[in-house]
Amino acid sequence: MFRAFTSLALVLASQQAAASAYESYRSCFEAAAKQQHLPVEVLIAVAEQQPASNPKTTVTNKDGSRSYGLMSINSRWLPKLKEHGVSRQDLYDPCTNIHVGAWIFAQHIAQDGWTWRGIGSYYAKSDRLRLQFATNVIQRWKTLSGEQTTAQDPDAERFQAKIAWLQRSPYMHWSQAQSPQTKSKPLPASLKVRRAQYDGLIQSAALRHGISAELLHAVIRAESNYNPKAVSPKNAQGLTQLIPATAKRFGVTDAFDPQQAIEGGAKYLRWLLDKFGSTELALAGYNAGEGAVMKHGNQIPPYKETQAYVPKVIRYMREERQRTLVSVSGSSASSS
Repeated sequence: MFRAFTSLALVLASQQAAASAYESYRSCFEAAAKQQHLPVEVLIAVAEQQPASNPKTTVTNKDGSRSYGLMSINSRWLPKLKEHGVSRQDLYDPCTNIHVGAWIFAQHIAQDGWTWRGIGSYYAKSDRLRLQFATNVIQRWKTLSGEQTTAQDPDAERFQAKIAWLQRSPYMHWSQAQSPQTKSKPLPASLKVRRAQYDGLIQSAALRHGISAELLHAVIRAESNYNPKAVSPKNAQGLTQLIPATAKRFGVTDAFDPQQAIEGGAKYLRWLLDKFGSTELALAGYNAGEGAVMKHGNQIPPYKETQAYVPKVIRYMREERQRTLVSVSGSSASSS
């Protein structure tokens, strides 16, 4: 999605005209939002920042890549999409394009949370452009939510609270934009083999539950080092180290079965992300239990293990992203 930044100004100038065009695809936005556990208004707001409302549009970007359709899906995503049976031609179908855009957006949110970086990374690599894009999306999201939610809508209050939190969050300020880049480290040969063995199951579960595969890989690496027979002193079991009560809660009957363990871990992460709206707090809940996070005021609990666990998984996740998505690393959906 690396097009001239002036495109943002052009989009904003024609936003009102485009809005009515997107309403004709409302049912597609609603279905995609529901599948990825996102507010429908934020998806529409993201779409409205794109350069055209014509689903057949192809944009050639400055870096030579191309972006397709309503959500400006960047050509760098084509190899990954092909693995899931989605072709370039499919991206000209409005509903397919919207679903793919929602999936990509959800991955960015899963990785960086509901922050300017999480929202803005859909659009660009540059922190400056990410911040600008996120600011525009949030403002439009706020407008759309005000127009289209009512007191009878059970999600309205929650989404308005989310918008208010984003606008006052320190993560939305440029002063917080700087963060060190993590370089991917080579995995030991034995770990690389185990990782490859479960990659297909991880990719599928991540897609099914709207989380990033990098997050799921990172959790499994931190929890069990890809050992399906791992058992902790607290009787957490299998690849995703679910304790029996949590396993039962998320439909896992055999935590030592890789497919069940990965599915259960993905479901649990999705639930935690929905509950806390932050990757860091979701990871803290995964390690210490959601009750511990709530007990400490929705902050990372002051437990030595949890305080070390969260940054470790974030580091693994960033390494994983660089390792597996080199061709789209740091890209947006549209450049993403």
